[in-house]
Amino acid sequence: MKMLTFLWGNGRLAQRISQRRNQKMSEAHKRWHAVLAELKAIGKDSVNQQQRFQYRSIDDIKNHLNPLLSRHGVFYYPSLTERVSTEQRQTKSGGVQFAVSITQWYTVAAEDGSYFEVSVPAEATDFGDKATQKAMTFAEKTFLAQSLCIPTNDIDPDGESPEPSVARNWVELYNRAYDQGTDKLTDFLAWARTQGDAPQEMLTAGAKALAGLQEGNNHE
Repeated sequence: MKMLTFLWGNGRLAQRISQRRNQKMSEAHKRWHAVLAELKAIGKDSVNQQQRFQYRSIDDIKNHLNPLLSRHGVFYYPSLTERVSTEQRQTKSGGVQFAVSITQWYTVAAEDGSYFEVSVPAEATDFGDKATQKAMTFAEKTFLAQSLCIPTNDIDPDGESPEPSVARNWVELYNRAYDQGTDKLTDFLAWARTQGDAPQEMLTAGAKALAGLQEGNNHE
């Protein structure tokens, strides 16, 4: 098996694209199609605990695929990763996020030695050193979903007309909760911590204000 390679130039990338254009239908293609023919819908059974939305994890996909790949004698592996860009982004709370964009190449191979390659763009952000790994996971999910036409039972976005989002007025929300007393402020701060756009300085000031209110209530 080839080792994972990080590509900084475009020479090898151009060579791979040229080779891929000359590929013909192989045993690897046929076996990949056989997997596609047997694959059933994979629902979004995992839940994001912070933002409370359902998603389809890479483990969910692999659990469905593993027996089919084994049965049809075909497998895939990441053969090349091109890091397109790396960027540092300032957050509202003053922190730093690392954003990475990659092009991930996958090789799909059969038992007879035939293979074909697929490239997928992906990007991800992280507050630590996991942005590249996250981007690779997103690329893998995209590669599998698109190359195997994985049905997800999702609602088609063309069938919805979502209401435009409006930025929250955190000052107004905080002041309203503060004016309603300790219990309301406690509930508000607990909820605000689960939101991705809550200002950190507001959360810090709110915690101090809440401690002061609670201390005052204890002295009454």
